[in-house]
Amino acid sequence: MISQLTEAARPAPELTHRLNEIVLTSDEAASLEALLQKARAVYDAAPEGAAYALRCHLDQLVRAVEDIASLRAHRRETSFDDEGGDGLGAYLAGEGKTG
Repeated sequence: MISQLTEAARPAPELTHRLNEIVLTSDEAASLEALLQKARAVYDAAPEGAAYALRCHLDQLVRAVEDIASLRAHRRETSFDDEGGDGLGAYLAGEGKTG
């Protein structure tokens, strides 16, 4: 990715951007960004690009479902813990039973 350099990090005043180890002028950076956007548009329009986008969305969906399942399992496992300090966890565990 092309990033903008801070004034202190510029080796020369006209060099305003960086692409990995390559330092660029603002015009060079804009030109590269335009080419990158064109390449992305062509790729996204191609069947390979659509398939890749679909895989990315499916991966995000799978991760979201896994996160939800993990959170539900954690809540189920810790539901009787007394982290809230209200005594309910101890009571339900049999430690707080009264006479």
